[in-house]
Amino acid sequence: MKLKKIHFTFLDDFITYDCGECKGVCCYVNNNLVVDTYSAVKIENSYTPLSAFISKIGDTSVLNCGKKCWFLSDKGCIIKDLGISKPPTCSLYPLQILSTREYLIVSYISCPVYRLGSSKYSIKYEDSISIINQYINTGAPLRELSPNISNERIEEEVTYQENFKSSVLLKMFQENSGLDYNKKFNYYLGIRWNKKIMSVPIKRTLDYWDIYKKVCKELEKTFNFLDESNIIHIITDQFLNQIENHKTLRLIR
Repeated sequence: MKLKKIHFTFLDDFITYDCGECKGVCCYVNNNLVVDTYSAVKIENSYTPLSAFISKIGDTSVLNCGKKCWFLSDKGCIIKDLGISKPPTCSLYPLQILSTREYLIVSYISCPVYRLGSSKYSIKYEDSISIINQYINTGAPLRELSPNISNERIEEEVTYQENFKSSVLLKMFQENSGLDYNKKFNYYLGIRWNKKIMSVPIKRTLDYWDIYKKVCKELEKTFNFLDESNIIHIITDQFLNQIENHKTLRLIR
């Protein structure tokens, strides 16, 4: 299988979080955990109730452990205490992967205890690569970018985003706007991989940054009443709606 290049949509070693602070909020979801081959065999042969919850999706082993993860305790995750490797699903969080023909696009998912450079753990590109490869090697299905998006458009977007990270985004973090407000900009490049944006020629998206900033500014007061992990959904919805309005205005003109 051809190795794909990895493109990150956020800054290196800048986003931080502390799992001990939130006590595993991300573990309270419908947990279908991708597990490695070693752990799958160990669970299947354990003759415990766990063995009934291992299944196969294609070549991928999945453990279904309920709404609240069975391995979450008052002390945190205890899965390693049972001799089972940490599931690649959990290791990958708070990142998500979008696959294109040539690239793996790695974006940040909003974590409840998201910080900027002020917590115990930071997300580093170098550390993330091995985790991404581990997840890929499980054979778990990935989200795919629409095949209608050309290679040229994808390459243009990657170039735009790399330039953006090294210039515009860094300058933004030096501005005087509030730190909590600035946090929202780490979502921007990930949202740009939405089909609605990728279907538009790159030259027509260059002013989307200004639209995004306006959306975040207008929603800033709302952020005070929402969990961090929910904010991204509102920002994305409002941003894409504004883009649609923007495109309509251009057609009218």
